[in-house]
Amino acid sequence: ADAAATLEGYLRLRHVRVAPRGRQGSMVDSLLDETGRSRQIGVSVPSFLVAPFLVANTDLVATLPARLAQELSAWLPLRLFPPPLE
Repeated sequence: ADAAATLEGYLRLRHVRVAPRGRQGSMVDSLLDETGRSRQIGVSVPSFLVAPFLVANTDLVATLPARLAQELSAWLPLRLFPPPLE
């Protein structure tokens, strides 16, 4: 997770993209598009509730609502850190 401390490191990681109803983009992708950057998508899932379970059992990362991540970290082996995005 140390790699995620910088935007460049964050972009090199493989991400779980939450794409409800099969949409292609996300809020994170829209923010990155504005700066001409993109992230590596390892897998897309339809729900924020699925992403933490994938992250807990793989080398993938997910950008989630803070409250959800904090709640689920009590049940899953998650390492939380703030994303290098505003």
